[in-house]
Amino acid sequence: MDEFQNNVADMDSSGREQHPDGFKPMTTFDKACAVLAIPIGVIFMVLGAIGLFTGAKAHFALPPILGGLPFFLGWAMSIPLIRYWRISNKRRMS
Repeated sequence: MDEFQNNVADMDSSGREQHPDGFKPMTTFDKACAVLAIPIGVIFMVLGAIGLFTGAKAHFALPPILGGLPFFLGWAMSIPLIRYWRISNKRRMS
C-alpha cells in the first residue's frame, strides 16, 4: 500500500510525474499534439522565408520585409516543441 501511495505522491494533479527540479516530461497526448504542430510550424517557416523576399498573401497581405513574420510564428511553434521532446526523452532515460 505504501508503494502505491508513493507512486501517487510522485505525480501532480494532471497525472504527470513529479521531478525534484520541477521538470515534467511530455505525456503521450503532448507528443501527439507536437506531431501535429511541428509540421504546421515548418510550413509557416517555409512560407515566412519565401515571404521575406516576395511578400505574403493569405487572408491578409504583407509587404516583402513583413512577409517574413510567419517564419517567426513557425519557429515559435516548432523549435521549443522539438527541444522539449528531446529533453523529455533524455530525462526519462536517466
